Amino acid sequence: MSFNVLNRKIHYWASFIVALPLLVMICTGILLQVKKQSSWVQPAEQRGSATVPRVDLEAILAAARQAPGLESTTWEDIDRLDVRPSKGTVKVVTLSRWEVQVDLGTGEVLQTAYRRSDLIESLHDGSFFGGDWTKLGLFLPTGVGLLLLWLGGMWMWWVPYAAKRRVRRRREAEASRAAAVVLILGLGLGAACSGSPEDAPAADAAPATAEADPSFVPLLGHWELGAPDGVPTIIGDATAWNGEPPADLETIAAGLFGAPTPELLANLRSPTAFPIAISTAVQSFENGTLSVEFNLIGGESDQIAGLLFDLRPNGEYHYVRYNTRDDDIAVWRFRNGERENLAHGAGTRRLAVDTWYPLVLTVNGRALTASAAGELTIAYTLDEPVRGRVGVWTKRDSITGFRNLRAQ
Repeated sequence: MSFNVLNRKIHYWASFIVALPLLVMICTGILLQVKKQSSWVQPAEQRGSATVPRVDLEAILAAARQAPGLESTTWEDIDRLDVRPSKGTVKVVTLSRWEVQVDLGTGEVLQTAYRRSDLIESLHDGSFFGGDWTKLGLFLPTGVGLLLLWLGGMWMWWVPYAAKRRVRRRREAEASRAAAVVLILGLGLGAACSGSPEDAPAADAAPATAEADPSFVPLLGHWELGAPDGVPTIIGDATAWNGEPPADLETIAAGLFGAPTPELLANLRSPTAFPIAISTAVQSFENGTLSVEFNLIGGESDQIAGLLFDLRPNGEYHYVRYNTRDDDIAVWRFRNGERENLAHGAGTRRLAVDTWYPLVLTVNGRALTASAAGELTIAYTLDEPVRGRVGVWTKRDSITGFRNLRAQ
């Protein structure tokens, strides 16, 4: 099981287990935060007449007996004495949670009030419910679980943040390379214009340049075409997508399927529809092998890449995908505006980000097999034969690169 999957499961079950103890800890913690400001939680401290004690213990006990309801108090009824020389008082706290504040100089009773802070503290650490058993056996693990939730939450924040930072740096590097190419070409053009005719290159000589791959039509989502490392690449950056279909959706769909049907537009406008880009190089795919290379660049919750096939004029399609949430390959179907999982592969493997891997699909009638990274495999039998367009697919919060889409 991958770390991200285990981390989410720990969050799920730990949140359920610690919910009630955590609620008690939060509520009592809030009350203890204001115990000095709230006399209902803890009686306000009074000020006595002397900072050096002038009364003995028997005088203090006698003063406590003057309080209403405490006339028969003995030392066995006393929980503790809290001496505050700087305030000139001593707090006599009884087992029944009454507090009597006595002047250290005169032995006079300054205040008698009910003290709730000790009860709240015992609720806060769990000892109220079953002593050390609940304190150490339930509330301490709750605190440890809360620490694990915090650490896991920070990890889930860091992973997409780091992925976005890598993407930003990559784009800045590509922009710098593009600017350098423009500068070099500009200098070369200037030199050519200022040189003699003999220095000019032959008319049929053409420089070898890499152009953006024109064989994809972005249908949903935010897609960028480029040629890093000289290889035409299309990158689906769902973090830059507003989640809405393009304004010219009907025009794009008409270019792929002719007059778009209401079913097609309804499927593409479904809130559960994910980013897809359709290949123009492969008009229809029925039997054979379809392959693409993918690069897991980033993602909010996980990194994912999909190979779309069997796209019909009504907007329904199938796709095989790999993601880092399950660390496996799976077959999915998009129909009536809803995604449906058909099958998961047996093996799992965590694929590294910023690395190119092959995703291969082979179809023979209704039977299909697929593989990711050459070792994660799946076999499945569809309800009907494949017949439709192909493309690439990604998730609403992922950043994925694709290149070298081929059909054989």
